[in-house]
Amino acid sequence: MKLLSFDIESCTGSHNDASLCSFGYVTADEFLNIKEQEDLLCNPKPAHFRLRPYSKKRQTEGITLAYSEKVFRRQPKFPGIYPIVKGLFDEADVAVGFSIENDVQFLNNACVEYGLPPVSYKFLDVRQIVELLYGTKYGCGLKTIAENLEIAGDSHRSDEDARVTLEILRFVLKDQSMTLSEFVSEYGIKFGQVNAEGYSNMISERGLKAQLDEGHLTRRQKNGVFEEYVKRVCRNLVPVSDKMKGQRISFSDKFVRDCPDEARSFVKAVYLSGGKFDLSGERANLYVRVSSYDDSEKIQKLKTDYPKMKFCTYGEAKKEVGPFETEDFSSFDLKALVRVASRPNRLK
Repeated sequence: MKLLSFDIESCTGSHNDASLCSFGYVTADEFLNIKEQEDLLCNPKPAHFRLRPYSKKRQTEGITLAYSEKVFRRQPKFPGIYPIVKGLFDEADVAVGFSIENDVQFLNNACVEYGLPPVSYKFLDVRQIVELLYGTKYGCGLKTIAENLEIAGDSHRSDEDARVTLEILRFVLKDQSMTLSEFVSEYGIKFGQVNAEGYSNMISERGLKAQLDEGHLTRRQKNGVFEEYVKRVCRNLVPVSDKMKGQRISFSDKFVRDCPDEARSFVKAVYLSGGKFDLSGERANLYVRVSSYDDSEKIQKLKTDYPKMKFCTYGEAKKEVGPFETEDFSSFDLKALVRVASRPNRLK
């Protein structure tokens, strides 16, 4: 397995202005033996460098690049280093990065801005791996984790950040007494993917199961699992009555997040009664009020925004659909969570 660990620096921090100014990389084999290390510099499009300043309030460090602006301005534009960059990804089996989503977008944007073919690859995100195994024990950022693991490196020099990322991965594998292939298999790692259509993030089925078991799902994940159930299960149900025929309901997404099994059981009963659920809420003709989530101010706003919408209480809606039991959806949730985590993101 050929690895390409890479890191990108931007002169503005923006993903939409061709601000990529350095592409640093390290190539290695599956056992993380380093073969080559280099920092490729280029002259970014923006007329001015706008680097994040130090903020005492936000407790963020200012960014100081490894080279002066004059050095960058003497380099070729991105198309001058593109053939090398593209070749590196073409030769690698897997790319490795830290909080790699930013770098994915910087690289894609540079290709788009200069009319160059996008770069396709699969990747591992070392930040996610560290978070999966150790939480915040060693910190969150690359510099903090490296310092806590006593890994030396020049911060914000792309090739050094790429090497440090690889060294952190080396620590993880040594700590787990595994090769990279064994680690990927043991933790159910699904590589992130980048192609012309967009990108999907790296996921770990084992990590997602732990989140699910511990009840630590994010708001996005909870909403996503609910959407998966509506789309994949409810919309395929055959109604057994027409009590709710013509009704397209909606209710508070807080109800979905706090009472996921009850919310899904109720929506299933609505579909079996001939009704439907509107995921966007914009096409619903009946809003079901769940008292603990719907105060009078919210209801008044809904009435103003959607004057044709009707309202009923949760109790009234339950009487209409008839009795139903709150089901256990645990067998569905992990597969749904994997699908949610694998959803493609559009590249800008």
